[in-house]
Amino acid sequence: MAKLTIAAAAVALAALAGSARAAEPVMVQCGREYQAAKAAGALNGMDWGAFRAACAVRLKAAPAAAPTAAAAPVPAAVPAATPSAPSPASAPTAASSAGMAAMHARQKQCGAEWTANKATLVAATPGLTWPKYWSQCNTRIKSTGR
Repeated sequence: MAKLTIAAAAVALAALAGSARAAEPVMVQCGREYQAAKAAGALNGMDWGAFRAACAVRLKAAPAAAPTAAAAPVPAAVPAATPSAPSPASAPTAASSAGMAAMHARQKQCGAEWTANKATLVAATPGLTWPKYWSQCNTRIKSTGR
């Protein structure tokens, strides 16, 4: 059995949907196209987010009238996604992961100090709240390099 491409699935869906499709929100239209492409096995590893983004761009660029099977645009902006290669923007770097781990460690340390000394801290500094204490404690720990 031959696999349908995303463009072919979109054309088939547009032909079935008729003029009622033009009144539907973009998200609904893209959802139907995604389900049709998924059923046809034409996603080629593309996830819903990438498909929806490309579909929304394509539908917003199309005229307001419902497309016919012959006039349905080919989704040229739909890249072939590879599940094994995350995009550079979504892949965490070692530096950001190490920085986040250090920040979480400082937050735990400051939280333990806050819990243990809350009564005396608030008595010594009226109006002191956790966010204010966290800011001061975080700055203090960063400056001492602990």
